[in-house]
Amino acid sequence: MRILVLGGTLFVGRWIVTRLVEAGHDVTLLNRGRSAPDVFPDLELLRCERGREDTRLVGRRFDLVIDSAAYLASDIATVLGLPQLAERYLLLSSVAVYESCSPGMAEDGPLLEAASEGPLTAVSLGAGKRACERKLTDVYGQRGVILRCGLLVGPHDVSSSVAARPLDFDQLSPRFPYWPLRVWDGGRILIPARRHCPLQILDVRDLADWVCRLAEGGGAGTYNAVGAASTLGALFDACRSPETWYVEVEDWFLLDNAVLPFVELPFWIPVGAPRTVDYGISNAKALAAGLTIRSLADTVSATLDWVRDNRDRALPASAPVLTRERERQLLEGWDQASKSESWVKLF
Repeated sequence: MRILVLGGTLFVGRWIVTRLVEAGHDVTLLNRGRSAPDVFPDLELLRCERGREDTRLVGRRFDLVIDSAAYLASDIATVLGLPQLAERYLLLSSVAVYESCSPGMAEDGPLLEAASEGPLTAVSLGAGKRACERKLTDVYGQRGVILRCGLLVGPHDVSSSVAARPLDFDQLSPRFPYWPLRVWDGGRILIPARRHCPLQILDVRDLADWVCRLAEGGGAGTYNAVGAASTLGALFDACRSPETWYVEVEDWFLLDNAVLPFVELPFWIPVGAPRTVDYGISNAKALAAGLTIRSLADTVSATLDWVRDNRDRALPASAPVLTRERERQLLEGWDQASKSESWVKLF
């Protein structure tokens, strides 16, 4: 198949392109050429800014467009202005398009109003993605595929500080590499005493495998591209090491010490906190359409293998996670507050 990928060299797009190439497809990239421009040296690369694709694509014809980098209506409008460009169009959207979330919610859940323009923030992300969805549906109809992605994790999950297009809301996004790397470093590790805190993540490699199958199978429609419902405790168990001591610290102490939920301690949501992210979304439709989900242990292992050689990309100094010094201070304070060494060695 002849496939045009918008983006394709940073994280999600990089894995999708890798899988497509491995499957033998003819892939062309269209991006600004600023993020790892040499990662696919054998592929045709069209360099341009989003919104100017018409000068590079007029007269071209593809079987499928895969758009991994559209956030605002203006990002997608120019490509959609070339209706003869491709037979089908696959858009990576977000579960942020939902107005509200309840456990088990499916693709027919309530949606936000679309917002075509404006600064891209954590609040406006959903409205911008919804505008992209509407424009795609208007042009491609049943030939369009919309994947509403949740939290995607895995190797090459770089921080916004090194991304080609830093986004305001990235500073509020959890850094999954923090936990595998922190546990691998060993010693006493501060974890929230919220083992049952919900967690729903999807390995980016599983998403890429599925996108490749959808491309080859001619799939269409809208799907929640989310992982299995899990917990923080399951993540800690998957990361554990014989040289690690977990110190479970209560919510009240972390909040009293102004630890930022979900960010400084990735994925931690205190009891009673307002909605930060949607968990418990149904992936039944996606599973029926071919999505497969690997084990959490596999995701942790692969991420750690990558992050050990790429610390500065995965967790640069600007990453808003706990520093080792701040963690040490908090642990000392918790030892005093709890009047005991509340820690457990995991084997």
